[in-house]
Formats: sequence, structure tokens, C-alpha cells
Amino acid sequence: MVVEESELLREAHALNQISDTRRGNVGLCFFPRRRNSRLYGAANCVTSCWVTKKTVGSRQGRMAPPTQLADFRNESVPYSMMTETTHSCLVSAVISSMSSTQKALAVEKKFGDFVLRDVEKYKPGAGEILIKIKAVALNPADWKIQKYGIIVEEFPVILGFDVAGDVEEVGEGVTEFAKGDRVFCQRELGGTKGGFQQFVLSPAATTAKIPPSISYDEAASIPVALSTAYIGLYNQHPHGAGLSAPLSPAEEGKYAGEPLIVLGGGSSVGQLAIQLAKLSGFSPIVTTASLKHTDFLKSLGATHVFNRNLPFNALKARVEAATSGKPIKIVYDAISIEATQEAGISLLTPGGQLILVLFPKVKAQDKKTVFTVASALRLPSNVKILETLYREKVAGFLERGVIKPNRVEVLSQGLAGIPDGLKTMEADQVSGMKLVARPQETN
Repeated sequence: MVVEESELLREAHALNQISDTRRGNVGLCFFPRRRNSRLYGAANCVTSCWVTKKTVGSRQGRMAPPTQLADFRNESVPYSMMTETTHSCLVSAVISSMSSTQKALAVEKKFGDFVLRDVEKYKPGAGEILIKIKAVALNPADWKIQKYGIIVEEFPVILGFDVAGDVEEVGEGVTEFAKGDRVFCQRELGGTKGGFQQFVLSPAATTAKIPPSISYDEAASIPVALSTAYIGLYNQHPHGAGLSAPLSPAEEGKYAGEPLIVLGGGSSVGQLAIQLAKLSGFSPIVTTASLKHTDFLKSLGATHVFNRNLPFNALKARVEAATSGKPIKIVYDAISIEATQEAGISLLTPGGQLILVLFPKVKAQDKKTVFTVASALRLPSNVKILETLYREKVAGFLERGVIKPNRVEVLSQGLAGIPDGLKTMEADQVSGMKLVARPQETN
């Protein structure tokens, strides 16, 4: 059992100093042994607590393990000798220790393994909410960061970007959420900000409520893919294609009759790009995918689904037939390997835009624009557009059914099941669905 070194412990330290002269040699003694890291936090801050009739400041008393905190009739300290204040402090310490830590799956060093450990349970600051995570989705970035040592330079780090759960506590100034609200959000990269843990902090401004018809698992499949698709289509140049976002009835359907191509429609980003394109009125919406996903992708709004393995010339001929030769101004490449980028830029009309999710491997030509979506939550260019999306629109989109969650497969063993899930993703054995873990089921 561990106890967080907080106001309670500082009060106990003060009791130590006065117990010898003012409380009949009865007090508490805490010997902190901390690591100065928020990630380790309370898991290492206190290693033992004891009560003694001897001078507390000395080490003459017998050291007792933390589990004896609740044994108030220990022979070393009869319960009757405790003052009311000391008894209260002990009880508070036990209660605090039971709720001050949580389980988390962390990468402790560059190229290091995922390690399940205890970390502190956080306190929301102004504008923040604390979420008890019921579901967290896995993304390719999670295994790539761990395996290749990319992007992250400071460790330990908790990964995981897609979160759904219940509001546990709200910070100062938060009025739109209350304890118990079902919510989902995108999390950030770095330190303790990720979702591979049982509790996480999130800005209230980019958190949305989950409609009753959507499960926690389904909600966790949405955030990062939605943010990436939405920014790519609607953020202003050079961060997005600069299209008018479907934020009002007048703006929905604005691009009726204009074709749009989504390469990789079966991916999470591809699915959301198809649905947003439909909401904006694009038609036809042509996508490439494994043909086993044809019916599902058509239910999302795709009008034509072509085999992702078609040679380019065959794909080009089918796209031209599907679009009746209309100029293609937007291609959203949700895969963005070299082959799909080359296909995408070749399908575009001069002046068209190729939207990527990875770094460009092709050069712009014929006044065509090529850009990569950066979907980081608090990137200055994303703050306003994502706050509007999550605070004002996404819950309504889900309630209306114009945005649908991905299909999910739930991993067993809670957080402990994530490493094997990421290996399955790395082996390219996940298609047309999201892998989801339930952190509260961690043993």
C-alpha cells in the first residue's frame, strides 16, 4: 500500500514534530523515499508508516510495513493510547492510499518495452476534467513510437490517443461537465498525457459527451481519426484543404455534384473522411479498400469501392468512369505510402489538392498542392477548429448518425493486453476495425 505525499502527509509531518511534547509521545512517522518524477509519483513516495510511544523523531521505534496501518490494536501501540487527531490522520492516510494510485502502461525508455506499473492519480487543474477511462483504442503511432524510438525524446511516457470514459472530477471553471458524464476525447503525446492508463486528464474544451446510443468501445474508435480527417478537409491552408466545414445546414451539402477520392477507405481515417465528404455533399465518393469492406464503406457514404491492389492504369480508368470524367480537386490519401501518393497525385486535376497522413514522397506539379495533416490536439493552428468540433458539433453528428464509429475488437486483460494488440497491428493483421482495451479490467 502506498500513500501520496500531499497535504495530509505534510500535516502528519507537523504532528511528528509536536507529538513528543504535546500528544503524550504518540504520533505518526513517515519516511519519504521519492523519485522526482510525476509518472512515478505516489507509487514510490512513502515506504512505511508507524506509531510509537517513544520519541517519534528518533528511530527507536519498531518500523512496521504499510499494511499494518489499519492494525490500530498493534501491541506496540494500544488503540486506547491514540489521540483522536492521530487516529483520524491514520484513517485518512489509509483511505488516501487506496485511491491515490492507478495502473498505467508506460514505455520507460527509448526502444523500451511496455511496462505495467502504478502511477499517481491526477488532480484536474483549471479548465480540465479527470476521466476514468472505460475504453482506449490502439493506433499505429503507438507501436511505431515504441519500436522505432521516434517523436518522443523524454521518458517514461504513456501512449494512447483515443479515450472514452466517465468524468471522475472537474477542475476550476468547468461548467459543461459533471461527475458521471460519459465522454470521449483525443489525448496528447508526452509524459502522462496518454490514454494507456486508468485515469487521464483532458481539456474540457476538446472533450465531447457520448450519446446514449454509442458504447464506450465505439466512442474510443473515433477521436484521432476524426480529428485527422476533419483537419485535412476543413482547416485553412496550408494546414488543410480549406473547405467549408459542415457546421450549419447551409454548409452541409455545399459541394454537391463534386467528386472526391479517398485512398484507403477501410482505415479509420479513411472511414471518417468518407463520412465527412458525404456530409459536405461530395458525390461521387470513390474509395479504394479491401473488397470485403465494400458493403460497410457504402453504408458510410462511398458510392464506388475499388480493389486497393488494382494497377494504377486500371484504377484510373475506373475512377474516370465513376466520375464521368469530372475534374478531381481533392484526393484524401489515408494510407500515404509511396504507391498511393503517386496514384493520388496522378488522379488530381491541375490545381487539385492531395491530403496525406504521412510525410510526402511525391513532388507537387501542375499547380497541385501536397500537404500532410498534423492532427496534434493543441497545435496552434488546430486549437480553434478542434474546440469547435468537439465542444459544439461531434455529439450532434453522432446522435444524427451522420458520423458513425468504427467497428471494434475488444482486447482481453485490460492494459496488459495492449502489447499483443500492437504486435497484431504491426503484423498488418487488423483491417477495417479498431482494437480497443478496457483499462478498468486490468488485474
